[in-house]
Amino acid sequence: MNAKSTFEHLRILARAKRDQDIQSSKTAYDERLEQIKRLERDLSSVDPANASRPRRTLNPTKDVIDQAAPQDEIFTFNELVEAVNRSSNHPPETRNLRNTLRLMIKAADRFKEVINPDSRLVKRYARLHVDADEPLPPLAKIVIDVLRQNNAPMRPVEICVWLIENGQALKSDPSSAVGEVARVLKSRPDKFREVDEGYWKAKCRQGGSS
Repeated sequence: MNAKSTFEHLRILARAKRDQDIQSSKTAYDERLEQIKRLERDLSSVDPANASRPRRTLNPTKDVIDQAAPQDEIFTFNELVEAVNRSSNHPPETRNLRNTLRLMIKAADRFKEVINPDSRLVKRYARLHVDADEPLPPLAKIVIDVLRQNNAPMRPVEICVWLIENGQALKSDPSSAVGEVARVLKSRPDKFREVDEGYWKAKCRQGGSS
């Protein structure tokens, strides 16, 4: 193969690679558009205000826990049981208390679990506003990065759309993903603040701004 044909062959290969890259980018773009359309379609029948808030069900045990648990201190489950027994004439069963507290924490409903540096077996809890050095879950780190990169208040659904557009879509279905993001925002008042109804920002870094 002479030099001329060699360079011509290289040009053909370069054009083929260019076309392949263009097609690959177009496919990825179309997939992200489809994800966003699916997100919009799945949420079209849901009130965005309600979608961004954890569902609250009528459960009297929640109110018993809320009334008995310390306001500004970290506590263990046994300490909660003792407080409930002191404050209620007809305290719920221990199993009911445990299951209800677990559900409240999962929904970021008034309480959170915090790290126990002394024992991994004994879990500790606190109200959402209590400052505690619990580790950030992976989703919270992702949300912080999105808010700081955009440097503007965003709604949970906008955060999900941004993730899709940047190839980082959450694994859960669209409606659940928006709810998960909303719960993370509400569960970490030390990291996030609501600047307008439904719009959130990451709080300032220590010694910096956000």
